Amino acid sequence: PGWPVEVESLLIDDAAISWIDNSVAPAAQLGIEHLVLEATGLSTVPESCFPVTTSLTLTSGGAAMASGEISLLPALVVALDVELDKLSLAALNPYAASLAGITVESGILELAGTTVTGPPDPFIFTGDLAVNDLLVTENQMGTRLGSWSRVAATGIAMSIARRSLTIPEVSVDQPYADIQIAEDGSINLGRAGAEQIDDEPEDATQESEPFALAIGGIAINDGRLTFTDRMLPIPFTVEVSELQGAISAIDSGTTDPANISLEGRVDEFGELAVSGSVTPLDPQQESQIEASFNNLDIPRFSPYTVRFAGHEIASGKLDLDLTYAIAEAQLEGNHDIVLRDFELGEKVPHPDAADLPLTLAIALLRDPSGKIDIDLPIS
Repeated sequence: PGWPVEVESLLIDDAAISWIDNSVAPAAQLGIEHLVLEATGLSTVPESCFPVTTSLTLTSGGAAMASGEISLLPALVVALDVELDKLSLAALNPYAASLAGITVESGILELAGTTVTGPPDPFIFTGDLAVNDLLVTENQMGTRLGSWSRVAATGIAMSIARRSLTIPEVSVDQPYADIQIAEDGSINLGRAGAEQIDDEPEDATQESEPFALAIGGIAINDGRLTFTDRMLPIPFTVEVSELQGAISAIDSGTTDPANISLEGRVDEFGELAVSGSVTPLDPQQESQIEASFNNLDIPRFSPYTVRFAGHEIASGKLDLDLTYAIAEAQLEGNHDIVLRDFELGEKVPHPDAADLPLTLAIALLRDPSGKIDIDLPIS
């Protein structure tokens, strides 16, 4: 039989580790400081366990603590209670730039749970995770993509052996998305993305079993969306605020769609309501969405009418009901457009504007009450 080795006490005090990864540009530099590891009763006797505690700080910001038990033989088994406190996500920017063309300007990761490593499962995690104060920009022009004050996932259960990830509940507080069309027509969301990699690994043809994902529901609180178009003669901006709602259960193991329900405010007096259902992992297979915009102020859309019609809008309100149904990648939709008190303003020359008798067209479209109601189906 092999010789047993026993160590009564092991202490590593105030250690430091530096990590430099030159496989990305710029090189990633990560560091650990004030690493303390303490274990007692280490033993190579089969089935024996010994307690371990450890703590460290990261040079980029944040700390990690863990405590639990380790068994060395007949196989390595590690069971730890883990806590990550205020880890800065900005330290991962070299990887974010290389993989997605983005910069994490700010973001704090917090995690608390239990991990188990060893046969028969290489990794099990149960616990809670949150990312606070996230802000992401794209790298080409430096424009803001989005942010949130907090995203929290509670009751996470992850297993590598079962290839499953279950999250009973996700809450998203104050999410913000900024969609911008630049003067050259490019969109900030499109400028962000992974670089194309030409060389494919030899074993890339081997497909692994996909992860089973189940999310009990997603709650959205006080969201905002800003849309800006700088291609127009006058820059156009519209803002959706006070966005509240939820997305129901998402489960990769079923074809049942997830229900969506959202409400918000458009600019100062407009209203938005979105409802429907989407198959999250295959939205082209089956999706139904209804969106209603009420009491939108039309003069703010003058930058578009100047470019395409050569006229400003003097006054008017818009109600817009959109209905889309997708089945097996085929779209059937309808737009119900209602214009109230609509009046054209001054004529503004523009090279892209069509020469149309708009005043006559508007007069013909009005009903006796002065309302314009257009029903526009699409497929």
